[in-house]
Amino acid sequence: MRVGILTYGLDRPLTGISRYTTELVRALLDLEEDLQITLLSAGELGPLENEKRLDVIRLAGCGRLPGLLTRGNQEVARGARCNRLQIIHDPTGVAPFLNGKNCMSYIITINDVFVYSSPGHSTLAERLIYQLWLPFILRNDKVIVLTPSQQSAIDIHRHLRVPLDRLHVIPYGIAHIHRHLPEKQTRQNLKANLGISQPFILFVGAINHRKNLPIALRAFSQIRHLISNLRFVLAGPRAGAETSLVHLAGDLGVDEQLIWTGPVSDSDLSLLYNSAEFLVFPSLYEGFGFPPLEAIACGTPVICSRSGSLPEVVGEAAITFDPMDLPALIQAMTRLLQEKDLHKELREKGLRQAKMFSWEHCARQTLAVYRHTQEIHDR
Repeated sequence: MRVGILTYGLDRPLTGISRYTTELVRALLDLEEDLQITLLSAGELGPLENEKRLDVIRLAGCGRLPGLLTRGNQEVARGARCNRLQIIHDPTGVAPFLNGKNCMSYIITINDVFVYSSPGHSTLAERLIYQLWLPFILRNDKVIVLTPSQQSAIDIHRHLRVPLDRLHVIPYGIAHIHRHLPEKQTRQNLKANLGISQPFILFVGAINHRKNLPIALRAFSQIRHLISNLRFVLAGPRAGAETSLVHLAGDLGVDEQLIWTGPVSDSDLSLLYNSAEFLVFPSLYEGFGFPPLEAIACGTPVICSRSGSLPEVVGEAAITFDPMDLPALIQAMTRLLQEKDLHKELREKGLRQAKMFSWEHCARQTLAVYRHTQEIHDR
């Protein structure tokens, strides 16, 4: 089977979508099935740059999203024809399939539909893609949709009118680097690599409005006195909300207790997870939620909102709360800082919950969809 996988954004700090693309490709290659993978590359390949088992087709003029949505339609179709691809899989959720012919099958991964589920926190480009472009592309009944959670499947069916028989729920996995590490060595490495030695609570993710970080700052301002020298570490790319957060931190008097790391390597991220008192993740909506899953895989307790797919991901291994309920968040943070038994209980539950997610399982389920899709196409 000859499959083309579209790559976009791998030359930048990895987001959830680009991480999914990277890990899925690696896991598919490791299955050692009769599968030939060609990357349809809209830019540099980042973590996949030195992967010798892949063919690569460069999509000229598609390094930025406007180019991928316009010229990309011709470039993807050209690359598919030249390499006689049978399936094109777009894990980025953009679907430049306008020039597609019936000689190929098309699969798109849509992580979530936050434009509808969390209105008011999306850009003009995101609204155009979700409200105009994707509904048009998905009218083609040959396009199959993958999504990582049952909640996202429900939302996609509701808002994008995708029939349930064209929707496949395939949960994501956890990178092997995110695992429980010895405490002493971990803290030494964290101090050496990032200069962090104080006790801290952690947030991981893009610093944007959908992550609902003001409520976390307000809660932190109320509980910071419970542990001497407690810090709040925010790890992730600054994506448009940092200015308002800086002002809020100043108003709350916690600006000197914040540590902004920016994007970090996977190895440093694992150190942060393992060293944190807990992860707080108050997002207004998530289609999956890598940080809570990665945290519990490291044995780190999690407090997260019960919005979107997050309850599916964490199960009973986290404290969940309504993302607008500040007193509930303060109470949860207070309990985790004071109750050692609760801390231990969540650690043990988290390590068990994390075993349910693997990239190998994700790859095998994805391959099954490839084969089923191709069988239907060949009839």
